[in-house]
Amino acid sequence: MLASLESKSPLKSGPLLAVADPSIGDAKEEIDAIGKLYPGRSKVTAEPFASKLDVKTWVSDYNVVHLSVHGQFEASDPLLSYLQFKSDPPDDGHLTAAEMFGLPLQKNSLVVLSACETGRVQATRANELLGVVRSLLYAGAGNLVLSSWKVKAESTKLWMETFYQEGQTNSPAEAARLALVAVKSRPGYSHPFFWAPFIMTGK
Repeated sequence: MLASLESKSPLKSGPLLAVADPSIGDAKEEIDAIGKLYPGRSKVTAEPFASKLDVKTWVSDYNVVHLSVHGQFEASDPLLSYLQFKSDPPDDGHLTAAEMFGLPLQKNSLVVLSACETGRVQATRANELLGVVRSLLYAGAGNLVLSSWKVKAESTKLWMETFYQEGQTNSPAEAARLALVAVKSRPGYSHPFFWAPFIMTGK
């Protein structure tokens, strides 16, 4: 699967879908700042908060997908790990890793999850790695940016905005490195907890 991925990333070209949970501090400001880098080729939405069905419908039209929402890793069953969207009873709004296998992502999409614990996986006895990472790669993503632990909204906002700004003139990997440096150099963010949670997976 990894061998079939393309090395070219859509980070510079878009188009961009950016969705935020308005209850998360700085999330709306984060996606608004990112959206300005993709004038005329972005859908940026926070209020009203999108439902799971909305996101499933929208992603097929975009090859850069940025989701600034709550995430939860379920160690007992990694395929039940989820991203939280608007609850619409009886639907709880959980977009699970199991459901992500069927997302209609464009081939070689860049998916950025500005959420907690989205990069965590669980190894089975057969050495299969289960979690959001595997699901999104199978769905068509070529590059993923995910978190290894619970993150702070303020430092995450700085990391993400720097990543997209630098990504307009640099490769995604270099943009990620520069984002890390930007957070690490900010007073109060020198601890790895703030600058090291995000990992990139893909080609």
